[in-house]
Amino acid sequence: MVKSVWGMRISKAKSFWLHVVVTSMIVSSTAQSGTLSGQSDIDSSVARIRADIYRVRHIGLRRDRSTVPELLQILDAGFNHSDNLLHRYRLKPALPWSASYLTHLQAATIVALGRIGDPRALPALDKIAALTSANLSDLGEDVVAAVPPDHRHLDYRHLAPLAAVAAARIRAEQAVPQADTLGKWQAQVQYFVNALGVSLPELSRQIAKEKARRYPHDLPPTLARAAVRALAEMAAEAYREGCRESFDWLKHAGVAWEADLGAWLTVELAKRTPEQRLSWLMEQMRSKTVLTPADSYLSQAIADLGELAVPALEKWLQELWAARATEVRNSDETYTRTDNMVEQACWILSATGSDAALAVLRAQYEQCRSADEEGLEALLKRVLRETPWVFVSDW
Repeated sequence: MVKSVWGMRISKAKSFWLHVVVTSMIVSSTAQSGTLSGQSDIDSSVARIRADIYRVRHIGLRRDRSTVPELLQILDAGFNHSDNLLHRYRLKPALPWSASYLTHLQAATIVALGRIGDPRALPALDKIAALTSANLSDLGEDVVAAVPPDHRHLDYRHLAPLAAVAAARIRAEQAVPQADTLGKWQAQVQYFVNALGVSLPELSRQIAKEKARRYPHDLPPTLARAAVRALAEMAAEAYREGCRESFDWLKHAGVAWEADLGAWLTVELAKRTPEQRLSWLMEQMRSKTVLTPADSYLSQAIADLGELAVPALEKWLQELWAARATEVRNSDETYTRTDNMVEQACWILSATGSDAALAVLRAQYEQCRSADEEGLEALLKRVLRETPWVFVSDW
């Protein structure tokens, strides 16, 4: 059976609140029995929370302000269920860095709130940033007393930079709602760095250090990486509004977009039409010989194009099948690059969330059955069961 490079399960999207109820039942049932049915319940709950990560990401991309109360409830529910078993289950490499499922859902929620830009989110974001930016012992007694005892021990370091950057972005965009000139754009950036408590030159130096690190995307985003992602998205918005100097001005100020894949992709795609984005992204993907966790961001960028990406992905699959048919394998080689890329193409199709993609995946499944391709048949069966997929929670 072909092993997936991503390897975790997801099913049809259901609400976060159903997941909370089910998970509370899991805590009780597994404590009493520890049976296989308990594990099945955990798998089911994991599938739901993966679907929630997918849903929350798209809420943020749509900038749906009507969902802010729901997103704030998701944050609150996550922090008030610290004994939830899903805090113990870690997700890697389907999402690049290892953390609990609830942490990834909270990360996606924080990023979505930053994109939406509603000031109603500021108290919650400030609280998370404050509680994670220092040891509890360094905070005032009144602050510590407000933290529930059962989650004072939890590791919030993963979420601190994301919360601080989301709050800074909201404040900057509230101060300068439309950065359509260079002067307004410079003012918006100044509000942003002031809210973070750093100068632009210092932030640029921190970003440069990130550029020199090896495999930074295997770890949760640092403040510098989270900040450069936000700046890239803010610059893209300013560019759309008419400030054509937004990217170049920050680059001249020392901001290295390539220090973070999410930021780099945002910048590269901002000046392209959707069709041009698809062509460029598929060219990047086709050039890969080995996939790494960092390529989750590239895969997600393709998937975020939705139904537009389906014909190109279907064509790529046909090319991979043709290459696979003539591929020469060593006697001890059971899994090759084309197998890996076929798998990746299927997961990207799933992550589009498109009905057209599902039709392609079903056709691929039937093709594998008729061709007696047991390994790929098992893969397609799993992909269909775990749709919609999601590659990243922090971008």
